[in-house]
Amino acid sequence: HRQALSPILILVSDGYPTDDYMGGMRVLMAETWAQRAIKIAIALGQDADHEILQTFVDRPDLQPMAANNPETLIAQLKWSAEAVRISASSLVTVEKEFLPLAIDPPKSLDLAAIW
Repeated sequence: HRQALSPILILVSDGYPTDDYMGGMRVLMAETWAQRAIKIAIALGQDADHEILQTFVDRPDLQPMAANNPETLIAQLKWSAEAVRISASSLVTVEKEFLPLAIDPPKSLDLAAIW
């Protein structure tokens, strides 16, 4: 087993690509560090395509988080930064199994401004 810090990739998108996203994903995922990364997606807007974003995350235990307003986006980004800080402070065994996140993603927030 190799010990390594687990990188975290965060995709913030509405899930509607305007280019060859699969080609870009293949290039990204060809990188060893990207294959080992915890991938987080934040879906922008109520009509975001969560299915496309889930292809980026590529693990059933971690669904895209929803950000339907600026306050929720900020909360999701703050959580992501905290997850990076906590995960980076501990070594994990790098294998093909899923790497655990140190803290649970926030639940969706019910705030007035909606995108």
